[in-house]
Amino acid sequence: MKKKYIILLILMAMSTMLLATDPWGEPEILYSSMTVMAQVSINGSPAVTGDVLGAFVSIDGADNLRGKADVMVVDGVAGCLLMIFTETNAEELHFRVWDASLQAQYGADQTLLSEVDAIVGEYPNNLYQINGSNLILTLDPWEQPMVLPGSMSLMAKVNINDVPATTDDILAAFVMVDSEEQLRGKAPLHVIGEVPGCLLQIFTISAGEEIHFKVWDYSAQQIRSCNNILFSEPDGNVGDYPDNMYFINPGGAIQQIQKPNISPPAGEYSLSPQIFISCDLPAATIRYTLDGSSPTATSAEFVSPFVLPQGVTTTVKAKAFSDGWFPSMIRSVTYQVNGPAATPVFTPAQGIYTSPRAVSIACSTPLAQIRYTTNGSNPTETSDLYVSPIHLPSHSSTTIKAWAYLVNWEPSSIATASYVITGTVAKPTFTPSGGAFLDPVLVSMNCSSAGAQIRYTIDGSEPDSASILYNTPLLISSTCTLKARAFLEDWQTSDTAMVVYTIGENVAVPSFAPEPGGHYTNSIDVQIFCATNMAQIYYTLDGSVPTEGSTLYSAPITISDSTLVSARGYYLDYTPSAVATALYTFTVSNPTDYQLPELGGIKAAYPNPFQDKLNISLQVKDSYQDYKLKIYNVKGACVHTRHGIAKGSFELIWNGRDAQGSKLPSGIYLLHFSTKDQQTIRRVILY
Repeated sequence: MKKKYIILLILMAMSTMLLATDPWGEPEILYSSMTVMAQVSINGSPAVTGDVLGAFVSIDGADNLRGKADVMVVDGVAGCLLMIFTETNAEELHFRVWDASLQAQYGADQTLLSEVDAIVGEYPNNLYQINGSNLILTLDPWEQPMVLPGSMSLMAKVNINDVPATTDDILAAFVMVDSEEQLRGKAPLHVIGEVPGCLLQIFTISAGEEIHFKVWDYSAQQIRSCNNILFSEPDGNVGDYPDNMYFINPGGAIQQIQKPNISPPAGEYSLSPQIFISCDLPAATIRYTLDGSSPTATSAEFVSPFVLPQGVTTTVKAKAFSDGWFPSMIRSVTYQVNGPAATPVFTPAQGIYTSPRAVSIACSTPLAQIRYTTNGSNPTETSDLYVSPIHLPSHSSTTIKAWAYLVNWEPSSIATASYVITGTVAKPTFTPSGGAFLDPVLVSMNCSSAGAQIRYTIDGSEPDSASILYNTPLLISSTCTLKARAFLEDWQTSDTAMVVYTIGENVAVPSFAPEPGGHYTNSIDVQIFCATNMAQIYYTLDGSVPTEGSTLYSAPITISDSTLVSARGYYLDYTPSAVATALYTFTVSNPTDYQLPELGGIKAAYPNPFQDKLNISLQVKDSYQDYKLKIYNVKGACVHTRHGIAKGSFELIWNGRDAQGSKLPSGIYLLHFSTKDQQTIRRVILY
């Protein structure tokens, strides 16, 4: 017994020191176990050192690894001491054998019931016999790869023994770390367009790691080792589908030609370099392109060195072809051959302009600096550096010269552009400046822009280049609106100047400030003006027509509620002005059916608000009288009028349209009803 246990200990120690690669991982560790001393064979032949025996228990339909041990050959006997973890008796144990040489696993017909703390079999004459005879198809013999923060990608085409791989096969990448093989990536193969391959992510965080490959041949249930060696490049991309793929062919005679070499190296050159392309395979034919496309077997053949064109960037791509070899991957090298920098271009183009311009300067040569002058001198490397558009103001004449510079480039030709910026002609002025006059007035016009022509109209129309040309002062003998514009060749025409001359005995119509029609929330001060000198202004705030008995305007009127201001100008024995009205509306937070002061006459207006029909109930007291009903918008303009003779109560209907029958916009309107002895105002809303 002592000798037996010594041998067992030796076997266990040797088993611990030897490491075999298998697809099972580590067994589940439990608090108790049993031991089996087994003799192992595969298909009736003794197993060899490096093979692995595994014990499994089926739980819920899944095989649970309970123990594994490396096979040792001692005195010609292939076996191992297998520790099987179990916590209960009578669990049914079944076994598998991993054939390390074929990289395949076999199931054994033998089964064993678990027995806690038991020892089954003795060396050398009572070993438990296990024969792996049933090939078990393995989908993937590898665990998950080590995940690192960085990675690279590989687009690979895969054959096995010169025959295209299939969709069940797997490509894996490995790196040796501390003498141990470390899985860094794996990917199933796909067949697309009859090309078997995959996009493989390879985890790596340092450049220059030596990567080797293996292929899982599913149909043969074998791991195929490859001769390919690739050096890691974090964030790198190797290969493109379908014409530039990395070729892997374990066990095959067909191998990939190494990439061609292109010299000189990529970079920026001031003179055109001679390009030379070579290949490590002397018999190979090298094909190349200069337009960025991928070389094919029909692309130009490299025969002798060639020179690249100047002033452009060229990408040389080369690929090697040879019978009996898989074409090389593409070598791509980019050259920037500098010529003279492109001549700068001005925007807008030179010329005469009527308004200020911002002139931009551009050069099609990337990264070129532009130096410029605006005084007509030639630019140098110390002239102003162009960084933003050059502003040319009105009334200026400028010549810009520009030159483009770039390190290791020849300077561009000098570009020149001349600009004349005229601007806008000054607006004409009038003397006198307009107003009310009792007698005809002599009006002169003037423009401060030298050489400008003034053209004018007196009928209120807009002056143009065909209007009357001003030469001498103009006699204004009747009321008119005088408009004038100034014209000058190559200049922007002036704005329109306008004045009104009121000639005769009528007092000028008053005007208001602020302009009528606004909406307010706080009180405002309303000013009233009259262009007739010395005229007196009388006004009302209740919508009635002002007379000389109304309030005399002497200071701004403070109003804080919606109010219709009516004003009229008087002067000596002259005819009073027409009545001017101004409606100021105040907005409240909770509007009600606000109604301006009512003196009678309008008894009702309904519905209010209305859309298409408003019934207006009116009343004329005493005898028959002439009446007028005027409807104003919020700007104080009369949009509709009714008049007639009536007595007592009657009703009018308004359809929300103006005198021409056009539909009026939604808003507030004032009904102004008047007879010889009464006036009434009512507010309505059209929607």
